[in-house]
Amino acid sequence: MGKRTNRISISERHSYIYSLRKQGVYLLKPQDTIIRYMSFPKMKKKELQEAIETEYLSYAAIAGGTPDINWEIIEETDDNVHVLSIGIRKERLNEIYTEVKKESGVKLVAAVVLVGVVAELVRDLSEEKDFGVVFIGDNQSDLIFYRDGKPIYGRNINIGHRDMITDIGFSERDITDFLSNIDEAIIRNFSTPVKVFVASITRDDHTIIEALRRYSSYEILSFSSLMSIAAKDTHEAVLRAAWNLGVSGHSLYVFVPELYKEEQKIGRRVFYSVIVLIATLLFGLGSIHLTYEKLGAYRLESNSKDKQITVLNEEIEKLKPYEEEYSKLLKQREALGKLAFIENMPHRYLRYYTEIGKIIFGNKGTLVSVGGTSSMLNITVKFYSEKDMLSALSQFKSSNLFNRIVVYSTGKTHDKQGNMFVLNIGVSLK
Repeated sequence: MGKRTNRISISERHSYIYSLRKQGVYLLKPQDTIIRYMSFPKMKKKELQEAIETEYLSYAAIAGGTPDINWEIIEETDDNVHVLSIGIRKERLNEIYTEVKKESGVKLVAAVVLVGVVAELVRDLSEEKDFGVVFIGDNQSDLIFYRDGKPIYGRNINIGHRDMITDIGFSERDITDFLSNIDEAIIRNFSTPVKVFVASITRDDHTIIEALRRYSSYEILSFSSLMSIAAKDTHEAVLRAAWNLGVSGHSLYVFVPELYKEEQKIGRRVFYSVIVLIATLLFGLGSIHLTYEKLGAYRLESNSKDKQITVLNEEIEKLKPYEEEYSKLLKQREALGKLAFIENMPHRYLRYYTEIGKIIFGNKGTLVSVGGTSSMLNITVKFYSEKDMLSALSQFKSSNLFNRIVVYSTGKTHDKQGNMFVLNIGVSLK
């Protein structure tokens, strides 16, 4: 363990901070989480949660596990919803919790995303309301942008300190690729350039700041320089900020390990049982009810989150009859999103994806298959009404987003639900 400083210390591996009471906060570095800005067609909150989870399950770091995702709606329009999300594999959080507890006896009450810690400090210490923060790791970096003092965009950059700064000097290619990610974020979110604060996985970030300034067309600032104005020991100040964020909680930047939640529940049960046992021994069985009454306020406070979850689950139960319908619709939307060229250039093709989905689903259609190229899609849709099929075809032909519509075939067949009308068309994208 490292040296204790003012009740908060950092582990030798610099992976978590802890207090004298053996409570800890884990520091999530760039390679630990997946940060994404995503756009979806307008949908209900439950559907949106499922769509986000499905998206995260497609990433290798989470595939096969259970995603733990913090997300916020950044913007909503009549047709679309834009989301900023940060996710991690729940099983990975539990592994970290178990490893730390076994190694040192420290219980991790939370895990905080370091780029979020830095961003919150920049917002509080600088006079900037619109700004960007880049936290550079060894092989990967995290990017967050704020507008009006709130996070509005973020992503991972698969370039780190070791890529940009080599033994023989700067890697111009990696630096320019790195800056192009920042350029894209600024262009899409701001009408004029904003300041970008850079923090590094190491304390000495002067080399990387110099390299970025050499190739950047906008203002690159050192986070360390900003912190040095506010605190003598900038490293200690960042650790304290991480601790405060982890303990107080933040909907986007803080994760709580499931194992810690379970231990807290067990601990509360044991506490109540011991209190009741003591009361029984001292005052007899008749005092049990009285003891619980006296503990009512405490129980209400400590279990408030659990009760909120219970109420939420009850509301979800009411929606179960519609769950199958939601799942079908979600799978259809996923099928459109799996096209390689849409995944590679989501912002370029989002409007086509949205328009196609609106026409298909708005006419009670079911997407059978979708394929083709970035210039011509091949779409097969089934309907249970000829009127719905003809309405969808008419909307495809009248849409201003497509160059032309080629009708390959229309047909009538049957399935378990009755008559089925199949439409196979080619959609030429502009």
